[in-house]
Amino acid sequence: YNGRPSGFVSRAWDWTAAAPEAPEIPGHAAAASSLPIHVESVAPDVTVKVTAPGADGQHYVCSVESPLLPAYQAGVSAEFGLPETAAEFVAKKLDGLIDESRSATERRRNLKEAGYRFWKAAPPTFQKLIWDLIDANVTVKNLYIATAEPTLPWELMIPHRVVAGFAEERAPLGVEFAIGRWTRSDSAS
Repeated sequence: YNGRPSGFVSRAWDWTAAAPEAPEIPGHAAAASSLPIHVESVAPDVTVKVTAPGADGQHYVCSVESPLLPAYQAGVSAEFGLPETAAEFVAKKLDGLIDESRSATERRRNLKEAGYRFWKAAPPTFQKLIWDLIDANVTVKNLYIATAEPTLPWELMIPHRVVAGFAEERAPLGVEFAIGRWTRSDSAS
């Protein structure tokens, strides 16, 4: 509704090949006859939807939408992948933050380094949209992320790039924008 996912449906199939037919499985309890929907909701400035066509934890499809730029109003989608499973990738990058033998300065440096790495791992379509918004001098207040991959810390990502030989860096996304996430399979936002 107004650019926000308002439901989720999935189906699981399990059948032993040696069996002559699939066993009957009892259905779920009936859903409530009505569901409250807040119709006063406003579409977010940026909507990011990440789906997982396979369950390998590395390969995803990212769709980005924004009513703020004409090129993104209908949405732009592309596949992207992570260098390893998301959980392993995130755990490795955050290890230095919880190491009590390191000084506060070292842990802060590790946090910043993780922010750079998380940005590099972000979907290229998302990176391009963020830079296109910044380059167009458009004010972005909020991001909405509906994702099948719950561990990637979008809030810690530090956008950075080199333009005409000069490095440009922004504040972490969670500092610069209000971020809403939908990561649970039970549809709780």
